[in-house]
Amino acid sequence: MKLFEIHITGEKSILSEFELLGIKTIVIDLLYPDKTILRTEYMSSFILKKESIGECINYVVDLLSKIKTKIIRVKIESPFYDEYKDLSLYMESHFIPGDDVSYPVSQNQKSGKYMGTDREYNKSNYQDFIDKWIGNNNEIELCLYDSFKEEDFDWFEKYNPNESLLTKIEKLPVLHKPINEWVGTKYKPRTQKLIELDSVIEIIVNK
Repeated sequence: MKLFEIHITGEKSILSEFELLGIKTIVIDLLYPDKTILRTEYMSSFILKKESIGECINYVVDLLSKIKTKIIRVKIESPFYDEYKDLSLYMESHFIPGDDVSYPVSQNQKSGKYMGTDREYNKSNYQDFIDKWIGNNNEIELCLYDSFKEEDFDWFEKYNPNESLLTKIEKLPVLHKPINEWVGTKYKPRTQKLIELDSVIEIIVNK
């Protein structure tokens, strides 16, 4: 059994929809370096236990079909599983921010807690990234699916105005290795599963 964290971001009304479905939600303020609010994001935040990413995607597709609010972004994350390394889009860490303003900071509206975020898009640097952030109760996770990875690039660039994430990513090798099938599972090829999820999200966003 594997763990997956599901973040489905939408307009504010998505909170009441998730509440009716018994889905845990969070409200996050993305902050400027001076701690004023850039924008507020409303999303699901829950852990799903499934045998594989294929089962997880099936669950997400079914959940999305029940949501009437406009969907902005869908993310599927997991702890670091070696077999999912090559499938991942990027690695991400969340941590208690210090005085260093080079990492973007957000705030949970309910708890009031601040959280710093860092990402690594180059798989060859994953181990260095783990070594950098491991310990101190920091979260380190793989992003396995992100329907709108550019959505918060402007937030990152407020902290590093001389670095364009989009340009940085475009210089990397192909993010996903071509994989013909999910090894050890009964599910369709990975590319087909993601095409299906992309199609569902596109229909929902444009409805």
